[in-house]
Amino acid sequence: MAPQSRPIEFPASVILDVSGNGLVKFGPQTARTRWHVTSVAVQIPGVLTNTPEAKVYRGEPQPSNFVTGTHTGNNDSDNAVDILLFAGQYVTVQWTGGDSGVQATATIRGEQVTGS
Repeated sequence: MAPQSRPIEFPASVILDVSGNGLVKFGPQTARTRWHVTSVAVQIPGVLTNTPEAKVYRGEPQPSNFVTGTHTGNNDSDNAVDILLFAGQYVTVQWTGGDSGVQATATIRGEQVTGS
């Protein structure tokens, strides 16, 4: 089977905890599928008391996996991301220092390739 390519756009949301923190994870789940993530956008609707920071990691949220981030954590994006993921790998978006109980959303965009 020849590889097939299609654009992807996946949003995921989390309610920030009592400390104003939260995270979402994205990644291909099917064997012989890979994602090329080229954009990550973050959004929190409404007026905020505390402006969160959002960071993007390739894998677990630890300094050695850091890819990009924003000090505003809200209504911001990085359209110059270049992350290649295979089945079982993932991107994590983590918010810290935001308002407790608000919904934070991250959206990744890129390309999915399936097949050999």
